[in-house]
Formats: sequence, structure tokens, C-alpha cells
Amino acid sequence: MIVTDENYIDLLKQKDQRALEYFIDKDGWIVKSILSRSALPRQERMECMNDTFFAIWQNAGRYDEAKASFTTWVAGVTRYCILNYLKKQKRIEYLSLDEIWETSNWEAGQLPVYELEEKEQFQHLLKYLPPEDQQIFLKLFWDDKSYEEVSSEMKIGKSALYNRVSRGKRRLRDLLKRRGENEGYI
Repeated sequence: MIVTDENYIDLLKQKDQRALEYFIDKDGWIVKSILSRSALPRQERMECMNDTFFAIWQNAGRYDEAKASFTTWVAGVTRYCILNYLKKQKRIEYLSLDEIWETSNWEAGQLPVYELEEKEQFQHLLKYLPPEDQQIFLKLFWDDKSYEEVSSEMKIGKSALYNRVSRGKRRLRDLLKRRGENEGYI
């Protein structure tokens, strides 16, 4: 049987190696792009990518197209693998894939674990800002508070708040450019 766009997911569920190769060629970019924006050190990204492809191969039978698109599912597995690498760095207890699936919230489009990982990456990035600016960024861009709310909470004028955010974004953008990691998300 020839592997095509229409049948490669079903063949992947049946553990057909040709389907895995087809998936890597066709949708491997999803894994690579998520890994490129992760907080993992560069040397661990390749190992994590291989582990992600293996996890997709091992767990393809769990994919349910009624719950999410294949792209969303692949992104979920990728982020799960990244989270495990981050946990290894901190020597935190391993989280099994079964635990992830049991706590999944596909209706919202992402797993609760993602929020922890994304906040950790966001806080890792913010460590290059002064503490007060870190609070501002967390309130504005993580807690989705308005400039008015943050201005009154922190007793900072709105124009001063805009200036601090602008300077902070510029500082983070310059830092990422120097490190070669600017993916256009600041």
C-alpha cells in the first residue's frame, strides 16, 4: 500500500514504518517549530525531537480525530516531551503520558500542562528584566489585565507603563537576536 495524505494517519496507528517516515517529511515541521521556541538548550532539542517522534509513533493509536485535529495532537505530544525534558533538568518526578491524556482538556484546545510549560518559558524569558518590569509583563501578557488595571494596581502612570513595556520588549528582542532565537514572538 502506498502512503498518502489520506491514509498516513491510519497507517501510523497500525505502526507502519513508512507512515512514520511520511509523517516526519510532511508534518515534522510542527515538532521542529515548537522545539525551536522551547526553553530547552540547543543540544537537547535534537534528542527531544527524536523522543517526540518516537512518542508519536508509540501513541498514534490514542489519537482521536473527534477530539482534535492531528496537528493539535502532534503539538500536544511535542509539548509533553518538552515538559518532560524541563522536568528532568529540575529532577522533578516523571509525568506519564497516561496522566496527560486523563487530564486533557481538548475542548479548550490545549492541555492544562501546557499552561505550566508556557508560563515557565515566559518567566524564563522575563528573568532578564528588572523585578518590577517582570510583574508588569506577567500582569499584562499572562494575566491579560488591561493597562488601566495594571497602572492602578502598581500605582504607575499609564504613559510610564507604556514606556516600560516598550523598553522591556526592545530589551528582550535584542537579547533574543543576540542569541539567535528570535522567532517573531516578541
